[in-house]
Amino acid sequence: MKNKSIIFVFDLGRVLLNIDPIKCYECFLSLGISKEYESRLKELFQEYESGQLHESQLLDIVNEETNSSYDYEAFWCCWDQMIIGFIPEMIDRLERLKEDYTCVLLSNTNSRHQKVFEELFMNTFGYPMSEAFDALFYSHQMSCSKPSSEIYHMVENKIKVDNSRFYFFDDLKDNLNSANGLGWNIYHVTPDVTATLEYIELLIQEF
Repeated sequence: MKNKSIIFVFDLGRVLLNIDPIKCYECFLSLGISKEYESRLKELFQEYESGQLHESQLLDIVNEETNSSYDYEAFWCCWDQMIIGFIPEMIDRLERLKEDYTCVLLSNTNSRHQKVFEELFMNTFGYPMSEAFDALFYSHQMSCSKPSSEIYHMVENKIKVDNSRFYFFDDLKDNLNSANGLGWNIYHVTPDVTATLEYIELLIQEF
């Protein structure tokens, strides 16, 4: 039954898009960035995804802290290797869901990856990624990230429905728990795509 007041909220990585962070950090190792620096690098990328750092600022910090001079393109090429490809079964279901329900994207991401995956979406499916959703919420544009309650409140303020109407799909339990604490319905996405699709079908039957 068509009901645009029901809000499906999807994370991106490991929900709609296959990613491989290990491949990314292996590439950084090949550049000469030590394994010991990896945790610090992750901290910097979290700041980048919260809009606190720009690309050039992040690399300047890395170069200064490691006493190095990593090439800009080589460094960011490693970062891009995280993105593998969209999960076609999930995009197909998303397209059909959007006909009857409100579908939004809520992703911890960054300006560089946004360009990469939006171009990948266009090349794969033949239409802009923005048309696949009713709204796009990107952490770097919102200056905050999951699991902070602030980012969920920003979504709520934009999409004014009762919190019980949100159905949130994410692969990280911390993100889900934070949303659930605000009254959102949650589903923990695993690599089992069939299980996620079956859960969506069960939900629709209940509406």
